[in-house]
Amino acid sequence: MIEVSRSIPVNDGTLPELSVDDVWAGLVEKAENPLPYVASISECTVTERFDGGLVREITHAGQPVREVITMYPKQRVHFVRTHGKAKGTIDNEI
Repeated sequence: MIEVSRSIPVNDGTLPELSVDDVWAGLVEKAENPLPYVASISECTVTERFDGGLVREITHAGQPVREVITMYPKQRVHFVRTHGKAKGTIDNEI
């Protein structure tokens, strides 16, 4: 198993200063449409929505991937790759 972790500082002196609500809104937007945020994703279609999340089909680095995304409001967005070559999980945490 490979595990990678990366932290990105928020409100490091640059403006505008972001609230937790602002950061959360950005994570939800990224889950629904990752194209402006992840250069290696070239296509995204949300195929299902459920209480607390969604299912999306993406093309990542030229490969089809299905992800089930569960949102834990103002805390974490959890991605589970259920179909495709690169299976695994990704967490975006505040």
